[in-house]
Formats: sequence, structure tokens, C-alpha cells
Amino acid sequence: MKPIVFVAMPFGKKKNPITNIEFNFDDFYDRVFGPLNNDHEINMNFVREDLVDTRGIIHKTMIEKLLLSEYVIADLSFANPNVYYELGIRHCAKRYTTFLIFSDEQLKFDVAPLRAISYKVNNGSISDEEVLRLQKYLKEQILKAKNKIEDDSPIYELLPDLDVKIKISEENTKSFKDRAIWLNNKLEEINQIKISYIPENHEETIKKLRSLEEELGDFNNIHLPIWAQLISCVKDFEQYELQIELLKKIPKCVFDKSLKFNQDLAFALNRLGRHKEAQQILQKCLTNFGQDSETYGLLGRTYKDLYNKEQNRLQKDAYLDNAIEYYTKGFINDMHSYYNGINAAQLLLLKSDKASILEMQDILTSVYFSLRAIPENKMDFWAHASNINCLILQKKYDKAQTQLINLYKFNATKWMFQTTIDDFKRTLEIHKNQTDTTILENIIKSIDDKIMTLTPIK
Repeated sequence: MKPIVFVAMPFGKKKNPITNIEFNFDDFYDRVFGPLNNDHEINMNFVREDLVDTRGIIHKTMIEKLLLSEYVIADLSFANPNVYYELGIRHCAKRYTTFLIFSDEQLKFDVAPLRAISYKVNNGSISDEEVLRLQKYLKEQILKAKNKIEDDSPIYELLPDLDVKIKISEENTKSFKDRAIWLNNKLEEINQIKISYIPENHEETIKKLRSLEEELGDFNNIHLPIWAQLISCVKDFEQYELQIELLKKIPKCVFDKSLKFNQDLAFALNRLGRHKEAQQILQKCLTNFGQDSETYGLLGRTYKDLYNKEQNRLQKDAYLDNAIEYYTKGFINDMHSYYNGINAAQLLLLKSDKASILEMQDILTSVYFSLRAIPENKMDFWAHASNINCLILQKKYDKAQTQLINLYKFNATKWMFQTTIDDFKRTLEIHKNQTDTTILENIIKSIDDKIMTLTPIK
């Protein structure tokens, strides 16, 4: 059975506390540790802790990984308190085979004297060369540790006679390793379902997801990362009823402490037209978790959908104002949340009065610079869609058309393209009375054609 390498690190997108620049740790993990997982010379299984924001829940699986993994790699970047806590447990439990890495900022005082390797992050991005350098270092250290035992815990270096005995049965150790490997395999299975999806096999794909749900049975903390990945997958396939079913199976004590799960439920409810229920959840999120750009953006979307459905003129205008308010709050809360900014600008155009148009132009300028700050290789679907929308709102249709190819580089889902084209169509309705919109109409037709290829064949 392969040895386990537990990678203790932040997850998701986090802001550097010094520069306030965002860094995607999930992408970092995939690029650095994915290839190492398949390295036959190392021949080890690299695993992570749960990829869900549960706001302080300490899972049994995390303690197991720290005590039972043959090797631990701790990423101390951004002084993440959870990782420091996990490192303390590991240093007490094991006198060797713990490796430290960190990004550019200075380490905290207590761990500064320890041997660690830094990796360079430039404007929220790590280069391919830097990834290879870090991989080479980690591979060398792991292979060295396989052949020679050296203390790396400061506790045992200072107290060499200390003997902390943690007795764990061979049966429990084997059970942990089996689960860790099983967990990785299931996450990879879901990932392959997403990668290999084609519209012609839509129903078959959904059956696979249902089968996986049945295999998991009732929710438990061990399955938490699989649960989160499964929820993300059914969301991409627009299976909102199934998404809600999965979220409802999560125990209240876990669900209530997870901002992400609450946001996922609100998203699904809103997509099913249950806007008021979604708003109640999101307002509770603001109360329980504080200001959050994603929560504001989801609230803005609920009011935008209500605006689109409403027939009464006064109520329709009220919904529009609410949507603009929440999208704007989300952008102000985090000026890197360009998606909130572009939505606020888009809706300001609908108001048409002079003050709104001036505000729209101001926001578009900020969105432009927010997008400019993203390295080209870090531009995702939404960043490119927002860039094109920004150009369209400024009536720079020719430039927008040249950027359209960037949307087609991604394995984006139908709902992502549909959301994008709905915004373009709203702009067309206003601009067609002001200027020649032939190029904009061609852009919309191109995306419409793309959406048809993503629609499941019945």
C-alpha cells in the first residue's frame, strides 16, 4: 500500500494579508501535487483535507491524517491559523517527515527558524517554472526522508529524550489509508465525469451522479469533500433539484457553519424560481458570516431575476434598484469581484437616466482595471465574459468580437453561456435605438449557436 502524504494548506481563493492580492490555493494544489501523485519514483498518495469552508469544525479525518500519514507537507502561506494549528499537532505527534513550504511573505516568529522552502507568487500567480522548482524540492526531500530519518520537529530537537507514545492499532491505520485512497479515487471519479461530459450522454451522466449519491448513503464528515465536489458537479449540469437534495442531507450543525453550503442552496433555490427563499438564506449569511462579495452578488442576482419577471412597473423598478444596490455593495466590498461590478454597470444602463449612465461609466473603469490586474493565464470564463461585456457596454463591438474566442477556450456549461448572453441581449435592446448593432447581433448569434451544442439531446 502506498504511503500517504497529507498536504495541510488553505483551500479556495484567499487574499494575501499583506498585499491583499488573491491567490487560488486549489489551482496551486492541482498544479503542484497532481503531477507528484502520479510520480512513480515517489510512489505515494497525496491527499488534502476537506475543501469546504465549515468555519471552525474540526473533523476527525484531519486528526487522523496528521497522526497517521507517513509524511506531512504544511503550507504556511498567509499565516492561515488552521494550518498552524495542524502543524502544532503534527510536530507533537511525529518527530520527523514534516516539510514546510510558504509563499513570499515572512513566516511567523515561532516557526521562522525551521527549515522551509518559499515559492514565489507574482501578482496572485505562480509560474510554471516555479511549480517545477517546488516539485523538484519536495521530491528530493521526500526521497531523502525515505532513506534517512532526521528529526524535523522543534519539540524533539529541544527535548531529544521526549517520548510521546500514540498507540493506534494496525487495523485503524490500515482503515485510514484505505479511506484516504478511496476518497481520492472518488474525487477523481467525479472530476472525470465532468471532464468527459457530452450533451448526447446527459441522462447517462446524471444516472452516474445519482448512483454515486446512493453509494455514499447518508452524509458523514468522512465524505464531506466528495459531497462538496458532487454538489459542484450537479450545479454545473443544472440539476438544481438534486443539488438541493444533497444539501438537505447535510446535518444542520455542519450546514449552518458553512458559508459555501448556504450560498449553494440559495443559488439552487433562485435558479428554480424560489427567489424569496434564496433571499432569506443570503440575508442570514450576511448576519452570520459578515459582508461577503459572493453573498452580495447572489442577492443581486435574485433581485435581477425578479426584475425580469415582474410586470408591474413600480415594483419592477424597485427590484432593479435592489439588484443594483447589492451588486454595487459586493463590488465595493471587494474591488477584485469584477462580476459584481459588471452586473451593477449592466443594470445601471437599464435605468437610462444621466446620473445612472455616469455611474455606469465610473464602475466600468474600475472593472477594466480589476480585469487588467489578472494575469492572462489566470483569466477564467467569467473574467473573459466580463471583459467582453465591458466592451459591449461601451459600444466597442468590434473589440468585443475579437475577444469572443476566449469564451470558447473553456469547458463552460450551458447556464454560464446563457447568463452571459442574457446580459448581451439586454444591452442590445437599448443600444439598437442608438447605434448600428450589427456586430453585437453577430456576437449574440455566435453564443446562441454555442448554447445549442450544449443543450442535452432528448
